[in-house]
Amino acid sequence: MAKDIPTLMTEFRAIVDHYVHELLTFEDSDVDKYALREFKWGRTYRSLRGVVREGLDEVQVHSAQIQGARVNVCYRRLWGTELSAKPPEHLKNMAPRNPEKETGMYGRTHLSRLARDVYFVGHQFLSQVIGVDESLMEEPARPGEWSGREVLEHMVDVMEVYKNLFTYFTSTGSYEPKYGISKGRAIPHLVGEIRASIDTLVQDLLRFEDSDLDREVLIEYEWGREYTTLRGSMEDWLDEVQIHSGQLQGARYHAAYRRIFGADLDASPPDHLKNMTPVREEEPWGMDGRSEISRLAAEMYVAGHQLLAQFIGIDESLMGEPSKPGEWSGKQVLEHLIDLFNSERTEAFAPYRTEGRVSSD
Repeated sequence: MAKDIPTLMTEFRAIVDHYVHELLTFEDSDVDKYALREFKWGRTYRSLRGVVREGLDEVQVHSAQIQGARVNVCYRRLWGTELSAKPPEHLKNMAPRNPEKETGMYGRTHLSRLARDVYFVGHQFLSQVIGVDESLMEEPARPGEWSGREVLEHMVDVMEVYKNLFTYFTSTGSYEPKYGISKGRAIPHLVGEIRASIDTLVQDLLRFEDSDLDREVLIEYEWGREYTTLRGSMEDWLDEVQIHSGQLQGARYHAAYRRIFGADLDASPPDHLKNMTPVREEEPWGMDGRSEISRLAAEMYVAGHQLLAQFIGIDESLMGEPSKPGEWSGKQVLEHLIDLFNSERTEAFAPYRTEGRVSSD
């Protein structure tokens, strides 16, 4: 009988915790010990460090694959298009290459590069929301913090500010943003409104020239006056969006993690894991004086839970649909990782306890 995604997530979480437990029973002197490994495709010598690094690479590659699949599937459902690695033609071609004086990466103008940053950062912000269980967006990570909905409503207000700000660089501007216009609107409406505002912001930005980037103008805000530049304004916008993108992600992860596992997703492993290899006071080395084994274990713990974070709070149907025909769905990736760790990784440590030999390097 096929397992549902919450069951697979619980199984993978247990595998990661067991893997970390096992790894922390070794010493640093075992890290470069080699042993003969039997794989389906043949036999080869591997060091303990190499086995762990291969496991980390596998988890991190598939974590990115899961996120990409979810975002592409959801973009298709919402807007009938995929989130491309490049901006649409009508955006990227508004600031063509400058044949007379090539500037910026690949000969594009500095303004074009800035516009692309705005486009990508804005859509990365949206990727934290699309396909997420809406009830999670109503719940803050902790009491007193903003919920996902409140972050989205704030971002609508932010986009109003920047839409108005461009008038100062083209004519005599007046600061008249409309705050609070998004209160009570449905979350898909908020997401669509922010997406449209991001594309408009990019189009407006690309109407300027490189020579406009560092020209100062005096802006009258409702809270005061200040001089700013086009470059400075856009860099402030990028900072604002990246901060709120992390805030959205954290709120969703914490709310969903509590529902699934009955605990918060902490930034560090539980005490019973991290204290199995304590700080060595007599001969400290590595970050914070921890041993190399402890650092490898912490990396695997964090990587495994970051992969789980791609699933929590997400509509399960999104994880059952591949990004493109012939590719794996998110669920298939998780099933693959469980099979891989069960067959090759969880038992991978046994040879280093009995047959291992120290590297001659």
